[in-house]
Amino acid sequence: MNDVRPGDPGYRLAFYDSAIHFVDAQLKRVFDALQDAGWAESTLVILVSDHGEELGEHGAFGHKSTLYRESLMVPLVLRYPRVIEADQTVEVPASLLDIFPTVLDLGRARAARWAPGDQSAALHQAERASLEKSCRTWATPLC
Repeated sequence: MNDVRPGDPGYRLAFYDSAIHFVDAQLKRVFDALQDAGWAESTLVILVSDHGEELGEHGAFGHKSTLYRESLMVPLVLRYPRVIEADQTVEVPASLLDIFPTVLDLGRARAARWAPGDQSAALHQAERASLEKSCRTWATPLC
């Protein structure tokens, strides 16, 4: 990013790329520590964001000014080598509400009561979930 200056056309993208590189380096430290401790294969790691990011695809930058897919799609990654096969992509829509029942399911536990998510549609089993199960109803249906 040293050769890109504020005001240059690629500045925002270079700044974002630098931030991603920094996060990647920190994740490497976490994964290296898990490996060194002998826990890499038996530890569930969940990476999630609170929003997507628009990087000029529709003439805007950020995540609060449009409803394009780039802003709405939220990164969600699960890593648990003993249970979840690597390099899978699940196309079924998921909700952050699905994370808790997923953790319970992976730990072979059950919540006494958990209304927001359907435990049978845990994220690592999402290929078995229907679109109807993955959507939630609030004041108005989301799907």
